Amino acid sequence: YKYARLKSSDSIRVLKIEPSLDRNTPLLFSFEIGHLADLRDRYEALSYTWGEPVFSHHIFSVEDGTSIPITGNLDMILRRFREPSRVRSLWIDAVCIDQQDDNDKANQIGMMKAIYSTASRVLVWLGGGSVVEDALRKLCAASRNPPSTRIEGIEKHLQTILTRPYFTRRWIIQELVSNLDVTLFCEEFEMTWIRLMAAVQNCEEYLTSSSQNLEGLKSAQTLIELWRMQAQGDSTFSEQVFHDAYPEQELTILELLGRFGAYQYSNPHDNLYALH
Repeated sequence: YKYARLKSSDSIRVLKIEPSLDRNTPLLFSFEIGHLADLRDRYEALSYTWGEPVFSHHIFSVEDGTSIPITGNLDMILRRFREPSRVRSLWIDAVCIDQQDDNDKANQIGMMKAIYSTASRVLVWLGGGSVVEDALRKLCAASRNPPSTRIEGIEKHLQTILTRPYFTRRWIIQELVSNLDVTLFCEEFEMTWIRLMAAVQNCEEYLTSSSQNLEGLKSAQTLIELWRMQAQGDSTFSEQVFHDAYPEQELTILELLGRFGAYQYSNPHDNLYALH
């Protein structure tokens, strides 16, 4: 497939996935190109892990039949989100950015925060099987309980979710915080980000005292604080965020990097860019 060059620095491509009643039929696509401001709320942005870098699957252009290679993980995701009777509009970095064009990549990566904030919502794909889906269901139930209610096995369920490969990506910090409408998906189950926030916060009192070593908990709590500040209209990583979350600690850029030290990145520049 030959990508059409974007005409301006504020333009993006939106992937249009053709509908199908059969999940196993080939994935057909086209692109809508436009100014980001004109596409506000007209697409959903995907937040996910690429998985193994083996591009053994393809999506096919409805215009000329040429294809774009994709990973098995993305193939599974697209089949999950493909609609039975209407075109679905998605922004996905792996295909909406021309991965063979360094200039296109540099420009689009610089727009990532705006792309995710302009989307109608962010779709978070956690992956995993029945164990992950069950943990997500249990956390959804926990979000409805009164604060500080002791829930048997909640640490295990949180650990199952927070140790998913998805929660090791540094870019999710920007992708999650930039939009107020975020939904988590695992297999056929879905839950809003607000529900996960509520589950963590409802259990926070005894989790903090009994699970100091719960992997990913501190980072998740920081993400929640950053998201809350964004919801209140402050989109900067301000001192107030960290003062509220960690009043006993002094805020520095090293502290910010330390809070997300376990979050991985493929390019050294992403260590900072993903926090911008």
